[in-house]
Amino acid sequence: MDKILKNPIREIILSVSFDKNLDIGKLEEFCEKQVIKNDFPTSSPGFDAKLNLGDLPSSEFNHTGFILKSKESKNILNVKLGKISYHILDRYESYDSILDKLDKYWGALQSIFDELAITNISARYINQIKVLSGEKYEEYIRIKVNTPFDNIQSQFVNFSLINDSNIKSNVIIASNKDKDLILDIRVEKDEKKVLLKNISDIFIELRPIKNNIFQKLVTEKTKEKFEML
Repeated sequence: MDKILKNPIREIILSVSFDKNLDIGKLEEFCEKQVIKNDFPTSSPGFDAKLNLGDLPSSEFNHTGFILKSKESKNILNVKLGKISYHILDRYESYDSILDKLDKYWGALQSIFDELAITNISARYINQIKVLSGEKYEEYIRIKVNTPFDNIQSQFVNFSLINDSNIKSNVIIASNKDKDLILDIRVEKDEKKVLLKNISDIFIELRPIKNNIFQKLVTEKTKEKFEML
């Protein structure tokens, strides 16, 4: 996916989970660091909802972090008590460039909270392929769903792959309301509380895996459509 000129990508999400309950006050200090404000001038509180089911169902919202946005809201940094996620919307960006930025944000976070023990990392790419009238999904993707029904409005496929003992992948293939093809690839790795100065040192392992999945799933027509040949 690193050679795409045209853009099927709707969102890229790189996430890091760590074994430490961060203080909300110190998280706010992180948001105010100049290196962060330069890239994300807009900040808003982030909340997690907790549902209580019983005779009287209720919901509880807890302030668990901050959602930081760039000027055009094309980049989002979601910082929570035990997780940081970097989102890139509606455009392609090279993996190396993304990791350079993530290293910068990870360094800023560690400058406040010292060493953070990493427990999980993930890279997720959500692609949208326009399927024109008269075309079939199978022209763009190498997976076909056989069904006895001829009145299906949308298709959905979800499967997981085990790459090794610590790395696993999940793939979702679906059609949206406009009959476009959605290809959602997520690769993640569990870690045993690893301490790293540069988060890119382990994220680099995920690149060949997510690229290989994408290249095996799409057809030559897809590659031509997005000039990947």
